[in-house]
Amino acid sequence: MTLLLEPRRPASGFSLVEVVLALGIVAFTVTVSVGLISTLLSSSRESRQRNELTVALDSLQPYLQDDQGFITCYGWAAGGTEKELLYVSYRADTISGIPKGGGGAVRSLWLDPASPPPGFALADLDAAREGRWVRARLTYSTALMPADTTLPSSVDDFPLAFIAFDAALAVVAEPTQPMPTRPSFRVPIAVNR
Repeated sequence: MTLLLEPRRPASGFSLVEVVLALGIVAFTVTVSVGLISTLLSSSRESRQRNELTVALDSLQPYLQDDQGFITCYGWAAGGTEKELLYVSYRADTISGIPKGGGGAVRSLWLDPASPPPGFALADLDAAREGRWVRARLTYSTALMPADTTLPSSVDDFPLAFIAFDAALAVVAEPTQPMPTRPSFRVPIAVNR
C-alpha cells in the first residue's frame, strides 16, 4: 500500500509581523496628514488675516485724505495723542445711519469709535459685518518728518505739506477689543494737505 502525502498548504491570512508593519505605516500616515492639515489651516487663517489687513490699509489713506483729513490729523499729532480707528466691511442694506449701497452690496468704512456718527450703534454694525474688525493705531512719527520739525499750535503755521504717522493694524474679534500689544502690521503713512 502506498501512502500519498499531500503537500502542506500554507495557512491563509497575515503573519503578526505583517500586521504590525501595516499598522505602523497607517499610524505614520495619519500623523503626518494631521500635521499637514493643521499647518494648512493655520496658513489659511494667516492668509485671510493678511488679506483683511491689506484691504483695510488700502482704504486708510483715502479715509485720512478726505476734505478735513489733514486738519483732523494735524489735531491728533499736535495733541500728542495716539488715535485709534476701526474698520469694518458690512452688508449695506441692513443698517440705518451709515452709507448704503444698492441691492445688499458689501461696503466698508473707517470710523472713530470715540465719536461715531449720530444715531449710530456699533452693535448694529457688528451684527451686519461681513468680515472681522480691524483696529488701527496712528501715532505721530517724528522719525519720518524732516529734522527740526515742530508742530505749531495752528495748522496754518505748519510749513510742510504732509504729516507722517506710524500706523499699527491688527484684526480684532469685536469693536471693543483693545489693540493687541503686538499688532500684525506696522507701516508709515503720510497725510498730505
